[in-house]
Amino acid sequence: MLPVAICAPQHRRAILWAAILASSMGFIDSSVTAIALPAMRHALSASLAQAQWFSAAYLLALSALILAGGALGDRFGTARVFAAGIALFVLASLGCALAGTAHAMILARGLQGVAAALMVPGSMAIIGRAYPREERGKALGLWAAASIATTAAGPVADTLTPMLMSASAAVAPNRDRAITSGLMDSLTFMFSPRFCV
Repeated sequence: MLPVAICAPQHRRAILWAAILASSMGFIDSSVTAIALPAMRHALSASLAQAQWFSAAYLLALSALILAGGALGDRFGTARVFAAGIALFVLASLGCALAGTAHAMILARGLQGVAAALMVPGSMAIIGRAYPREERGKALGLWAAASIATTAAGPVADTLTPMLMSASAAVAPNRDRAITSGLMDSLTFMFSPRFCV
C-alpha cells in the first residue's frame, strides 16, 4: 500500500485543477478526432484506412497502456510519471500540428495515446493522495464530472473551431487543437503536484 501524502490545504486546489486539465485533454482527444476526420483526411491526402488509424492509434495506445501507466506511477512516483505524460503529450500534439503525411499523423496520435495513458491514471491517484479521506470523495467527484463534461464537449468544440477561428482551422483542425493542447498542458505542467505527492 502506498503511503498517503496529504497536501497543505492551499496547494490542493492547484493539484485538483492540474489533474482535471491533464485528464481532460486525454479524454477530449479520444472524441474530437471523429468530427475533424474528413478535414484531416483531405489535408493529409489520407486513404480511408489511414484516416481510421488517426483515431485508432490513439485509442489503441491509451487502452493498451493505461494499466501500465498506473503501474509506472506506483514504481517511479505518481507526480514524476504524470509530469512525463504531460511533457510527452505536448510533444505529440506538436507532432500532430507539424504532421505533413498520414503516417506522421498516425505516429503522433499513437504517441498522444501513450502520453494519455501516463496522465489519466496519475491524475486520479494524485487527487487521492493529495486530499484527506473526508474531502477525497468531493475532489474525485469534481474530477469525474469534469472528465465527463470535457468528453462530451470535445466534439462540440471541434465543430465550432472552424467557425470561430481562422480559416486554416477548417483545413487542418488538428493544428489548432495541438496549439490549445500545448497551452493547456503547459499550464498543467506549471502546477504539477511535485511539491507534495
